[in-house]
Amino acid sequence: MNFEMEYTPEQEKFRQEVLDFLARHVSTQLREAAAKERVSEAEYAMQRDFGARLAEKGWLYPVYPREFGGGGLGVTEALILEAEAHEVGLSLPPYYDAGGEMAASCIYTWGSDDQRQQFLPQILRGKARTWYLISEPETGSDWSNIQTLATREGDDYILNGAKVLVGSDHGADRFWMLAVTNQDAPRRENASWFFIDANLPGITITPMDLLSAGTERGVFPGAKNSVVFDNVRVPASTLVGGENNGSQITNYYLETVLPKYGETVRDGLWDRLADYCKNNVVDGVSLSEDEDIRDILIDIFIDLEITRLFGLRSMAESLKEQPRTYQVAQAIAFRKVSQLRISTLLQKLLGFYALTTDAENQAGGGYFEQFNRRVLADLAAGGTSDVQRSIMARRLGVGGMTRDDSD
Repeated sequence: MNFEMEYTPEQEKFRQEVLDFLARHVSTQLREAAAKERVSEAEYAMQRDFGARLAEKGWLYPVYPREFGGGGLGVTEALILEAEAHEVGLSLPPYYDAGGEMAASCIYTWGSDDQRQQFLPQILRGKARTWYLISEPETGSDWSNIQTLATREGDDYILNGAKVLVGSDHGADRFWMLAVTNQDAPRRENASWFFIDANLPGITITPMDLLSAGTERGVFPGAKNSVVFDNVRVPASTLVGGENNGSQITNYYLETVLPKYGETVRDGLWDRLADYCKNNVVDGVSLSEDEDIRDILIDIFIDLEITRLFGLRSMAESLKEQPRTYQVAQAIAFRKVSQLRISTLLQKLLGFYALTTDAENQAGGGYFEQFNRRVLADLAAGGTSDVQRSIMARRLGVGGMTRDDSD
């Protein structure tokens, strides 16, 4: 059975346009920066500049309407952009903007007309890089336990509290953040989302020293920060989706938007691992010729391919405008668990070499060591596997939960 995408003549023409654009604008330096765990100020500026070039064509956030700075394109065209960017080692956006991705979808769906007009162009045209702020020192995946407080005072809210595991290197222009707006209301009925200026008085950003790994270009940057709010005054107009409606907006994003295109392209891990095993010889025989090693490689490939097929299914449902229920959470839960299996297999295959970035002993240029650390960070990102199972249960109405068919 063929699971690959087949393009129409019009889509193939668009694909060629994308290839020509990337050939003109993607430099060797840009590719090298995309693979780094930490980038310099100059490299980050280069990534932002490339993002601005994409935004000029509406390709930075391609599926949003042109009136807000998007490309007005369909899901297939967006997939073509992502796939071809992936082939040259880039992502969309080409820098960390996970907060922008989350905020844009939520503002577009839940924001007022004025908020869409004011906020969306900042994100979609690459003018503002956004961090999302959810986790706190005492709160992880169960966001309903957050303590950061937003107290109404006239036409403003006063923010006090702390967030952790935030952002990346080189700062942000905006924050997409969750805060308690009614201390007396029950959990899940007491919080609201805000889209605020990240450089207001009273905000303190401090880098965190963590084990996590990633690159500036994706959703798992290597750098994370803590953010403290000390009587930070923000306009009430920055609250999106209604006061105390944070739970509904959060569920909307986690259950329907988060994997919009999914992992529809093959993970770069496989190509690197296959090349490494072909090109490294022990006792006169390449690693890829050893039967036991082949068995491990097959297991890794199967897990990666199943993850990709889950993404293709999600994309197909989007193309057909079919409602998605448990499938989104299922795909995320499988990815998190399978990555742990792959990490274990990598260590079984490569031993010490999968766990070091030492110049003399590292395997795959240190990529495998970075993957093993990133897997640990991904266990919590976007909700743990337990959170995903709870979402599946709610969507299916099992385990005593009331069935939820909302999109």
